[in-house]
Amino acid sequence: MKTEKDRSDFSRMLKKVTVEASLSAELDDHLEYDRNQPTTGSNSRNGHSSKTLYTTTSGYRY
Repeated sequence: MKTEKDRSDFSRMLKKVTVEASLSAELDDHLEYDRNQPTTGSNSRNGHSSKTLYTTTSGYRY
């Protein structure tokens, strides 16, 4: 990482990965089953769509 832009891009990527991992874990806990695991209940995952998460520093689209 030689430039400020490199550091900024890395920071953004690190925040994105962290948020995605925590949201996925929260969803696993809420639904009480892991991703791609079959379920018999009506509370199931319904695909994936892009979202924008706004933080105190900026917005992240993933």
